Amino acid sequence: MNIRELGRFELAAMIALSEGQGSWFIVGSDKPAEEARLLVAELASLVGGVEEVDLATPDTLATVSAQNGQQVIVVSSPWGTELELDRERSRLFRHQPAVLVIPSHELNSLPNVAPHFVSWIGGELHRVAEDQYLSSEARDLRLSALRQQYGMSDIELVKRVEASDVPGDPEVAEWLLLIGRADLLRRSG
Repeated sequence: MNIRELGRFELAAMIALSEGQGSWFIVGSDKPAEEARLLVAELASLVGGVEEVDLATPDTLATVSAQNGQQVIVVSSPWGTELELDRERSRLFRHQPAVLVIPSHELNSLPNVAPHFVSWIGGELHRVAEDQYLSSEARDLRLSALRQQYGMSDIELVKRVEASDVPGDPEVAEWLLLIGRADLLRRSG
């Protein structure tokens, strides 16, 4: 089981990069509804439409997923282990990413309760850590390394992304984020 701690912006960027792939992201939080609202706000600047959904009962996740299959959704749930994710996983297939925010204390037991679902989503579970932004010096060093790695300047990168002539590598997405061009993420890949 792999539980990754990511900053909210980093998680939102990862979700945005998976747009069109139907990926599920499971996030543990002590306050699922509040975390869902914060993630929606962060995602709204990176992707087209984002829908926030609160589950009324544990058996409505598949219905909510199907009704909103063409847009990114962030679902907050006070339930985690009661969602019967293994039984429902075939009904959870989607075309756009989905985020399920469940209580932190249930995140640890999810691989035992829903091993097939956790395997289906790639085995990664997430906790949101406070965003820790790079210092100016660290940011400049990282940008310099990216420029050297790809052999181009920021301006050349932007032109190539706008022309859809750049690989959809995570490093390219990171570069766009570091230069404040998150608006181009959808074009880079």
